[in-house]
Amino acid sequence: LINRAKLLIKRHFDDKGFKNAEVEIVEKVIDGNKDQVNVDVVIDKKEKVKVNQITIDGNTILSDKKLKRVMKKTNEKNNILELFNQKKFVETDYEDDLNRIIEKYNEYGYRDAKIVADSVVQFDEKTVDVYITIDEGKKYYIKDINWVGNTLYSSQELSNVLGILPGEVYNQKLLNERLSEDDDAVSNYYMNKGYL
Repeated sequence: LINRAKLLIKRHFDDKGFKNAEVEIVEKVIDGNKDQVNVDVVIDKKEKVKVNQITIDGNTILSDKKLKRVMKKTNEKNNILELFNQKKFVETDYEDDLNRIIEKYNEYGYRDAKIVADSVVQFDEKTVDVYITIDEGKKYYIKDINWVGNTLYSSQELSNVLGILPGEVYNQKLLNERLSEDDDAVSNYYMNKGYL
């Protein structure tokens, strides 16, 4: 129970950017009652841990600068251009930022891009260094688009609404937006054309 409590408290402070927080739980026997104890939880938050440097390997298509800009919550502490962005290191935010890197590659047609290695290493008491290795994979293009099961609209009309042509770079984000996030795309297209 004590170990679990320590783990939960430590995780709470990790999420707040206090990666070096120390938690100590002290049990004190109550005089005259051997079945009960007082529990003191002593927490030394220390200072928030910040990111000293981010090193990215394996990227040739997207520059370090562009990839670091994609990382919304994991920023180097001395980057003057990111003055108002979060500088503390939070594990969950870092995981989200790794996903953002892959999403950015997907926008450029690199649908096989993946993070092959990443590590967070203590630089000093207050900062960590982040190392990321990327396998960009190969670039994909749209070869052809075929519509199946369309009874209300012709294939040409659906292709016009989709707005993606054969030969274009395969952009996963754009495709998702056009197919699922833009629910009223077909209706809006026909309203603008004066058909509805």
